[in-house]
Amino acid sequence: MWDGVRWNMSEAQVLAALAGEGTRAEGWAGRRVKPTRRPAMTLKDRIAGERWLGDARVRATFWFNPEGRLWSVTEEPLATDGPAGEACAQLEAALAMRYGASDLVTDKGELRHLIWRDEARRTRIHFRAADSGDCTIDYRELRGPLDR
Repeated sequence: MWDGVRWNMSEAQVLAALAGEGTRAEGWAGRRVKPTRRPAMTLKDRIAGERWLGDARVRATFWFNPEGRLWSVTEEPLATDGPAGEACAQLEAALAMRYGASDLVTDKGELRHLIWRDEARRTRIHFRAADSGDCTIDYRELRGPLDR
């Protein structure tokens, strides 16, 4: 994920870990919320950042739980001048280079899902790509052996 960032860090700890990484803090006023299913809670995006992942530039959103602890990170490619889906193909290739073969691949309608488990960093990586050329990467903490 992001160097120096660990699950359950506070917003201040995440900002300190990301110092110099092109991140910026954003307040909760008018910000998005993201409901989760298990466990049921509402996450709020408090920090945004940008970085290179392979050959694609991504925008990251850092989601915090109601206790103010880092719960998940979402990355999406920034707009590119190339053909639709090119950035998504670059991101998928970068993830495969970093994590190897995915642990799970499913196709649901126009969406393709790839999941990796990084046991060393206790992180689940979920890449979703649509036929339309849109894609998203979600990182979250592995919470158990059956966590997919």
